[in-house]
Amino acid sequence: MPTVKVPLFTKSYTSIDDTVLSDDAAIQYNGFLDDLEGLNVRPGEVLALNTAKRIDGMFFWPDKNFILCVEEGAYALRTVSGEILNTSFVGPLTFPASNLVTFCNDGSRVFMAGGGKINYVNEFGVATELADADAPTAVTHVAFLDGYILAIDGLSGKFYWSDIPVNTDWSALNFATAEGSPDNTISMAVVQRQIYLLGTASTEIWENNGSDPFSRIPGGLIEVGCGAKYSPIKRDNSLMWLTNKRQIVEFTGTGLEYISAKYDKVLADLTIVSDCIGALIIKDGQEFCLFHFPAEQRTLVYDPAAKDWSEWGNWDESGMTWLPYDIRASVYDSVSGKTFIGKSNAKVIACLSSDSRVDLNGAATTRTFKLLRRTGHIDHSTNKIKRVEELTFRVKRGANSSYTPPKLMLRYRNNGSSHWSNIREIDLGATGNTEHVVKLCRLGMFKSRQYEISATDNVPLVFSSAESDITVIR
Repeated sequence: MPTVKVPLFTKSYTSIDDTVLSDDAAIQYNGFLDDLEGLNVRPGEVLALNTAKRIDGMFFWPDKNFILCVEEGAYALRTVSGEILNTSFVGPLTFPASNLVTFCNDGSRVFMAGGGKINYVNEFGVATELADADAPTAVTHVAFLDGYILAIDGLSGKFYWSDIPVNTDWSALNFATAEGSPDNTISMAVVQRQIYLLGTASTEIWENNGSDPFSRIPGGLIEVGCGAKYSPIKRDNSLMWLTNKRQIVEFTGTGLEYISAKYDKVLADLTIVSDCIGALIIKDGQEFCLFHFPAEQRTLVYDPAAKDWSEWGNWDESGMTWLPYDIRASVYDSVSGKTFIGKSNAKVIACLSSDSRVDLNGAATTRTFKLLRRTGHIDHSTNKIKRVEELTFRVKRGANSSYTPPKLMLRYRNNGSSHWSNIREIDLGATGNTEHVVKLCRLGMFKSRQYEISATDNVPLVFSSAESDITVIR
């Protein structure tokens, strides 16, 4: 057999037994594929601000270069050249404890909802509770459309809206009910000037019709509900969310796409999904759609560009076990191009960094995360015995200035065996070592083979172009 491509760096597929896989990967932790299917390590974190409190919500106000953050109380966090400056709100916020907070702004104020009365903050950080007696009092989600502040309480099919042009004035008659299906509306988003009302069993799409002022658009009933009220992610002109059937979908305005097919088994096996938190992460032009399950301590990550999935987590070397990725809120600062992560357990705000290979576990402590990738059972389209004469692949090298060169670990197992080979340690080289082709020989014989590669060193890594010289034993 001539030199053949080896699917070391391909998309992952966890919804079927890995014995069926050949070209797809069975496991992928903390990695993603770029446009040319090179395997990259995800970004890590550096400290942006020590808050000493859990982060319950973050919002970027682009016209004011302003981030609002709610964390068991109140902070106003202004960004200057991408650096967060810590200033307290003037006046307390009044939210029930432990709830996540949603945001919108009308150009003059940022409105916030956390399960109680709506609060709003002006550009100077002055916080006020909405005092109008006609306003809803148990609001979980707010949004802005055509001058109106929209709100839902998550307890009925109703949604409410403010008066205009004064958004702090409300009328008791300013509400409508999503009645296409008899379910409660638990989440809401505005995408392309359309209002998505996500219920427990269905989703309705409404618009400003210029008179009522809102009505459901023709055909605006989707018979797919929402399984977690904080799971929706607004991405450009589409909306993603976890459905009531434990699938993740994306609606682009013209059709519903089920994007979690290759990870549906993982979702089905989770015990609790109603607490799922959706977050859009942007770093160096790369988008990651995170679906974090706090009770299950799992974070599943969708890469829209590659249409691929992975899982994010930290690696405990002493206990040889995975620890959960800590995220409760996130925000993208479009002025500086930085993404900030609000942490729950660490009680800090982190900034994503492509140069970091650790996540924050506190203001002064970090956790290593490991790149781990396990292939399917590669057989090169034949069950005959094959001998590996040589395996080569490209890897970014020479990016570490420490005295001890970083290592890449590779091991394999054959023919479905539970026994793994000894680990091959591959020297990735120190600064100045620019040779980027790794060559491995004497890798034995197999009918089918499963490779596993891992790395924990704090260096940037990119893998691509794996191929092998194979001899078929007849």
